[in-house]
Amino acid sequence: MHITGGQARGLRIETPPGTKTRPTTDRVRESLFAILRDILPGAEVLDLYAGSGALGLEAASRGAAKVRWVEKHAPTAGMISRNFNRLAPAGVHTEGEVHIREVSTWLRGYSGPPADLIFADPPYDLFEDPQALVCFFQSIQQYEILAKEGLLLLEMRARMRPELPKAWNLLRKEVYGGTAVLFLDYSE
Repeated sequence: MHITGGQARGLRIETPPGTKTRPTTDRVRESLFAILRDILPGAEVLDLYAGSGALGLEAASRGAAKVRWVEKHAPTAGMISRNFNRLAPAGVHTEGEVHIREVSTWLRGYSGPPADLIFADPPYDLFEDPQALVCFFQSIQQYEILAKEGLLLLEMRARMRPELPKAWNLLRKEVYGGTAVLFLDYSE
């Protein structure tokens, strides 16, 4: 797996062994970041359920001002840190923080500025329970995690048809094989 664009284009990314994570493929990342190219420069980015951290690493390479990764598995979070540290020699000067926490717990304690862009790539079965999805959206709103003009990109199985809470708007849906990415914002 490689960074597909920006300052660190072509840099190889270390990924977790095994099948517990599903790193977003190079092709999907390249497509997503072509769509996001105008909002990335200077953006505050959150990579929730970070896994390999590839989405946040790609955002950093393409000009995000700051990226925060949230990953509960300590060895995987360490791998994200190692990958992030390899970006500076490639000319990337983004600030970065890796948080080893469960996403729901981390959101409740968040005190930073609202994010311009949130990537959420949870284990696919996490949001099979509609109540878990509602709780996730409520946390984003309640703790003011997303900026007023911000975007939330939620990755899930393409066959899922989630019911979005009232304030959330589906702006776009991209399908890549068995994976769908929902582009969402919310209005108060």
